[in-house]
Amino acid sequence: MSGLREGQIRWRGQLLFDGRDLALTELEGWDDLPEIETGNVERAARHGAWPGAALAGQRLVTAVGVLTGAGSLTDVRTVLRPLRRALTLTDGARQHPLEICVGGESLTAHAQVTARVIPGGPAFRSARPIVTVQWTCADPRRYGNDRQNTVNPPRPSEDGLEYPLEYPLDHGQPAHGGGANLLNDGDSPTHPVVEVAGPCSRPRLINRTTGTNLEFGLTLAGSDRLVVDCDQGTVLLNGVDGFHHIAPASVPPEHWTLAPGTNPVHFRPQTSEPEAWARFRWRDAYL
Repeated sequence: MSGLREGQIRWRGQLLFDGRDLALTELEGWDDLPEIETGNVERAARHGAWPGAALAGQRLVTAVGVLTGAGSLTDVRTVLRPLRRALTLTDGARQHPLEICVGGESLTAHAQVTARVIPGGPAFRSARPIVTVQWTCADPRRYGNDRQNTVNPPRPSEDGLEYPLEYPLDHGQPAHGGGANLLNDGDSPTHPVVEVAGPCSRPRLINRTTGTNLEFGLTLAGSDRLVVDCDQGTVLLNGVDGFHHIAPASVPPEHWTLAPGTNPVHFRPQTSEPEAWARFRWRDAYL
């Protein structure tokens, strides 16, 4: 959505810390590394530990602001009423978009409200109450630009040697297509959504940067759609669970990511028609 100015916060599509009614005075946890679980295991017979993978925990974002758009206690109630309504608990485990602009850059996380503090006292009575809000982001990454790219299978060369042979030999144009460079302009791996259409058999997606393959043991007709959500780890074939089609040589969908920077990705089905394609949708990810 973007369109935010410096220090503004949009929560669930509603501009809360707008700099007019509610001005941001302090922000913690947004541009910080979340708590890290190293996975290290203490050595039993010597100093130190066996190194393990470092994984980030949840992101806690705390925003503090002062109400500036009220001239009286009546105005305070008028301004706080929709604010309280927006910053309440929601049913279920659904995460909602939290967009913040810091340093001229707007990024979006997905979060739940886990604390709201509006203390009374002199500041409240003077129509300048302090508002503190905390959000918890189950996924600690923040996301930037939406990106997508469509890749067709490689086209075989229609050229070749011509007889009688003449030297030097001219082998014609090589096979082409079947790949693209996918850019993740963030600083953390991002999980794409991949959609594959036929006609093709045994579709395989190769990321040369990470060295991982995503492969499926099935044949797709032209009307079939295979949708892989690498973040959720789901595989849908025409809207029905198709996880069992993952080939033994494939990594699990959650392990197929786009690393920060450029990722040469190739679409290599076993057989295919020119109409087949693989479409990738992702967002730049920042930790």
